[in-house]
Amino acid sequence: MYSYQGNPTLLNVTFSGNSAHDGGGIYTGGGYPTLRNVTFSGNTAANDGGGMYHGDGAALTNVTFSGNSATGSGGGMYSEGSLSLMNVTISGNSVTGSGGGIYNYSNSLTLTNTILWGNSPDGIDDDPGEEEPVTATVSYSVVQGGYAGTANLSADPKLGTLGDNGGYTQTIPLLAGSPAINSGTATGAPTTDQRGFARPQGGGYDIGAFEVGVLSTHMITATADAHGAIAPTGNVAVAHGGTQNFTITPATYYHVADVTKNGVSVGAVTAYSWTNVTADGTIHATFAPDLAAGGTPHWWLAQYGWTNKFNAAEAADTDGDGQSAGQEYLADTVPTAATSALRVTQFVSRPQVAVTCASSASRLYTLFRSTNLAAGTWLPVSGQINVPGTGGPLTLHDTTTPQPQRCFYRIGARVP
Repeated sequence: MYSYQGNPTLLNVTFSGNSAHDGGGIYTGGGYPTLRNVTFSGNTAANDGGGMYHGDGAALTNVTFSGNSATGSGGGMYSEGSLSLMNVTISGNSVTGSGGGIYNYSNSLTLTNTILWGNSPDGIDDDPGEEEPVTATVSYSVVQGGYAGTANLSADPKLGTLGDNGGYTQTIPLLAGSPAINSGTATGAPTTDQRGFARPQGGGYDIGAFEVGVLSTHMITATADAHGAIAPTGNVAVAHGGTQNFTITPATYYHVADVTKNGVSVGAVTAYSWTNVTADGTIHATFAPDLAAGGTPHWWLAQYGWTNKFNAAEAADTDGDGQSAGQEYLADTVPTAATSALRVTQFVSRPQVAVTCASSASRLYTLFRSTNLAAGTWLPVSGQINVPGTGGPLTLHDTTTPQPQRCFYRIGARVP
């Protein structure tokens, strides 16, 4: 943009990716332009003023200069004449000559509530030009390397990540702990920031084009059950309004069963992006085993050498003991050893029925009774249902009174 001998007002404008001899984004050769809520990003000048060149006077409020460059002077802007900056952020600009952020060829440059940080090779270069030596009037500002004036700071302002248009326009333009938060002056400050958010938000006015105020970081606690992992894990700090990505990875022969955010399911996902974090929270992943058609876990079959064709492996009776691999899983016996099977090892009929078998401490056992094998009806014996195994001999009893004249018994096992 070129302006000469005029007084234009620019509101809510972005200059990005432009180039010129002087003033890559805008050149003002006279008059007194007013810029408010404006972004200069990625502009270049073959000579002076990568983002802006002004030759008379100008007033800038809530303006961002980022990623601009020049060959001569003033990577962000070249100032020649009366210039007033209020709540401006100038960062990441560069120049071959001097004045990475601002080249001050002026006798009246005023910076208030302004950030000058991360510019190369310097933030501001005061040049006496043809007039008397000049020094900018800087107050309540963050200037890399420091600058004389009222309430100025020289600590890292902890700027957030650049937005798509080159401005610090994401929800957190200043990260938690930034010295620029609540450190500006209210005198002459605008009532809104570059996005239109009200100022102040916290205990004071923020320095720079964007207001953050009381906003800070939040803690997301990320956990996972056994047989899988979530990354990152543990207590994860996220800036207010920021985004945190999580990756959920199940172990071999397992899959994600569910992921919950603050106790509410978001589905069995392997990746989750938590956006706009505004409070502490939790994310938790659970996992379940992959199963063959009859419910036998793949991991259990794999430990006996079956690493594919799981359905066929489940149905096979490899050791010839009369029980399939799936049945041996239910009984917690070894499917490749004929001597390992669920069998009755002792039967006593009087004074009361007692049926004994070898048991597993990780299984539950039930005693069943039938009075007619031909009918094939087996009923559980009262009080002998889902009895925990001992890891050794387990005896189950039938205390029914009176006993039928003829009874048949068997023991069933199941996974808890």
